[in-house]
Amino acid sequence: MDTRYRIFTEDLNREALLKILGRRFQAYAVLTAVGAWLGKPERSICIEIDGTEAERSAVQETAREIKEMNCQDAVLVTEEPIRGYLV
Repeated sequence: MDTRYRIFTEDLNREALLKILGRRFQAYAVLTAVGAWLGKPERSICIEIDGTEAERSAVQETAREIKEMNCQDAVLVTEEPIRGYLV
């Protein structure tokens, strides 16, 4: 079974963020969103990575790097089992 990882972060330094993702993953999606942190709305992005459980450490390292780059208090990472296939 595959795993879907999501990283939720403020929409800052997008070009640098894309470089970070490109170094670690061959496929991902970056979705624009509106989020809130401590009740304050902010421009956000959701990064989706469909991979395997083995990629968990790469996802966590990526989230830490984004958190540091954007000087954020926290970056949310979620994961869920999925069944995916290419058509």
